[in-house]
Amino acid sequence: MSTPTGQLRSTTIAGAIAAELRAEIAVGRIAPGEKLRQNELAARFGVSTTPVREAIAILRHEGLVRHSPQRGATVFAPSVAELREQYAIRTELEALAVRHAAGNFHEGNAAPLQAIIDEMKQCTDPDRYVELNHQFHMGLYRLSGMEQLVELIDNLRGSSSAYLQIYATTSSPSPQLDDEHSRILEACKAGDVAAADKAIRDHLQTSVQSILSTLPEDTAT
Repeated sequence: MSTPTGQLRSTTIAGAIAAELRAEIAVGRIAPGEKLRQNELAARFGVSTTPVREAIAILRHEGLVRHSPQRGATVFAPSVAELREQYAIRTELEALAVRHAAGNFHEGNAAPLQAIIDEMKQCTDPDRYVELNHQFHMGLYRLSGMEQLVELIDNLRGSSSAYLQIYATTSSPSPQLDDEHSRILEACKAGDVAAADKAIRDHLQTSVQSILSTLPEDTAT
């Protein structure tokens, strides 16, 4: 089905605006907690509020913008306490998913996941690395066969994505993280449920410590 030209143009503009705002958030030009006012942004970019609203929706999906009835759309402000809580919850859910994935794993599941790991090892683009990381984890968790669990994890990972963006844009991906992905996959290939559980827990602990090391010193605790 073809896409109407006007809709395509609007989506393209929204993507360009989202990219510009994303870059400004990354370098601190737009401060954490700052409110994003649609009318002001529309005037700045010389567009209607529609693509601005769509751009903000893109950034909300990425976790870079939060929304509340009281304040509206505001730039994500990192919090150590929030990060720790998210990873504590994620660890239990992702460990459950990977145990079931290891129990269900068969030979044909390995190649697509290994291809993602191989690309991650060569990747130098932070945005692409974050995308590949998400593809690997969610591709593995879907093998659990537990659709509701996978949806919960996907939503939680979305809430954590802003922290990963901070890490990816301020640090080069650690070879340790890539090695840990390989260990998770090897445990699943072997059908070793206990080893898969330990590997994912170790990996998420490494991830949260790596992110904590890149957060600003004045981040809320």
